[in-house]
Amino acid sequence: MWAATSHGISRIVRGGGPGPGFSGRTYVYPNPVRESDSGLRLGGLTDAIRGEVRDSAGRLIRRFHADPNSTLIWDLTRADGGAAASWRYLVVLRDKGASQILRVAVLR
Repeated sequence: MWAATSHGISRIVRGGGPGPGFSGRTYVYPNPVRESDSGLRLGGLTDAIRGEVRDSAGRLIRRFHADPNSTLIWDLTRADGGAAASWRYLVVLRDKGASQILRVAVLR
């Protein structure tokens, strides 16, 4: 899937093989994530990675960097600082040419 945003065009590859920084055991938690939670975290990382949170239409919500020691990836705000709406989001992980997509629900 290709997604055009104000930051450019991004390709989201579904089902890409796990890269060195993440594995098939990588997960987001809590899921669903609520406003009362401290934010969305990523578990099962083996190395530092970069990624993005996108809405179900592919629009970029937030970019992040994470590593096994720093797992908080999203504070439930958009890039402009506003609160992200209750919805289903895609967490796109990228590392060394590989990608993985995880799903998360936000409840407000």
